[in-house]
Amino acid sequence: MIAAVILIIVMYGVAQFYTRGRAQIDHEEERRKGTAAAQFRLDELRTFSYALLPGYDGTDTTMVIDERTYVVGLDVSPESPNPHATTVVATVTWDIRNQPGDTRSLEVTTIIGRVVGVIN
Repeated sequence: MIAAVILIIVMYGVAQFYTRGRAQIDHEEERRKGTAAAQFRLDELRTFSYALLPGYDGTDTTMVIDERTYVVGLDVSPESPNPHATTVVATVTWDIRNQPGDTRSLEVTTIIGRVVGVIN
């Protein structure tokens, strides 16, 4: 009887460990995909003319990755940190699986520089 109680306690601990570990793995996978969505959008911006970057301020792009919707918003700060650079912050938001209405978000920041002496 005592062995059965000890076994139940141990199994309960293992079940708790598994469910919490699985939830953490799912969270990190969502963050990885969100970071990839932001990086994709920032890499896409690098292909555009430097002079056009301010026009993307406040734009949102919706991406679906593995049946999950990620919204990438851009905040473009021209001439920051200096007159030949633009800071771009990509904010990614998504809904938490099995928790409607709850969202998570992350930010990825980059600085895109203009080549001095080149008109673009």
